Amino acid sequence: MADTTDKKIRVWDLPVRLFHWTLVVLLTVSYFTGQAGGDWMKFHFLSGYAILTLLLFRIAWGCVGIPLVWGSSKPWSMPSRHSSKRRPGR
Repeated sequence: MADTTDKKIRVWDLPVRLFHWTLVVLLTVSYFTGQAGGDWMKFHFLSGYAILTLLLFRIAWGCVGIPLVWGSSKPWSMPSRHSSKRRPGR
């Protein structure tokens, strides 16, 4: 039987969640304004610049945010697959 005192574990912090949902909205806006063309291209370009800004924010937040942002460790500190150190039992 499941323990009733289970706590929720957040995998992503609030800025990362907002980034993901804002990116979904902006990509949708970019797609439809690109298909519409004409006067809508102004909004298409603005959403493209907003997407670029979001990506730059996400990279910066990955460097300074909480450890969960990149997963268990930052990419530049991950051990090599062919490391000479082997775990016991393997």
